[in-house]
Amino acid sequence: MLMAIFILKLFSIIAVTTLLLSGYLKFNPMGMQHALFALPTLLLIYANDILTIFYFIQTGREVKDSAEEENIEMPILAKIRKNHGTASKGATVNLLLITTGAVFAGFTVFPEWGAKTHGFVALLCSALYIKGTISSYKYLWLNSDYMNEFAERFWDKVADSPNDSGSGELE
Repeated sequence: MLMAIFILKLFSIIAVTTLLLSGYLKFNPMGMQHALFALPTLLLIYANDILTIFYFIQTGREVKDSAEEENIEMPILAKIRKNHGTASKGATVNLLLITTGAVFAGFTVFPEWGAKTHGFVALLCSALYIKGTISSYKYLWLNSDYMNEFAERFWDKVADSPNDSGSGELE
């Protein structure tokens, strides 16, 4: 799942950059006009950020359930919770940014608003989206490191527990 999110994030950055270039340079990527290319780009971005949010929800729930089951409280749990909160907020902000960019920039195609307003709004929202997506890579890597550290410490605690809940061997 994590690799799929990384790949989708890379594709979404490429798609947003291509969308911006198609608007400014007047070329048609994959034979699609700028407005038609925006729709699959938005779907890709939504799928990407929704997967990111659900990934953090699912991994957070797994860690919480495992720690509660064995009555384990480790400093790493606080780090995982903080990272999950930050990453989920970042993905939510990304969804709001790209939605604002799509809706507001879409409205500016009316002649009285002008193409320059459309370009400015699209560029601003896309730049913020790309910045947020690149920073989300950091949270995904941190989450992977924290989950590995938690798994190592958790296994040590379960395997060495006095209530014989772990045997120290994988079944």
